[in-house]
Amino acid sequence: MVVWAYTRNILLPYVIYRIVTENMWFPEPFAALWPMVGFSAGFLTIMLFLHYYWYYLFVQMLLYYKNKGEAEDLQNDSRKTKKEQ
Repeated sequence: MVVWAYTRNILLPYVIYRIVTENMWFPEPFAALWPMVGFSAGFLTIMLFLHYYWYYLFVQMLLYYKNKGEAEDLQNDSRKTKKEQ
């Protein structure tokens, strides 16, 4: 989980930052590719926020397991009704 957290939550933002800041000026034959690079950086940013959310869920599940001693799906618990939540 440490490698997952490092590569997704620390390294990926650095890569996105480098894509946006250092690759803004392409040589003339490749200048037409900038919209595609910007589009890809936008989707990578969306994926970054998904990684933050997933990491939060992993930590929440780990803490629940540590405190309760049992594994349970906290995100999709179909047994609970809306009144119980």
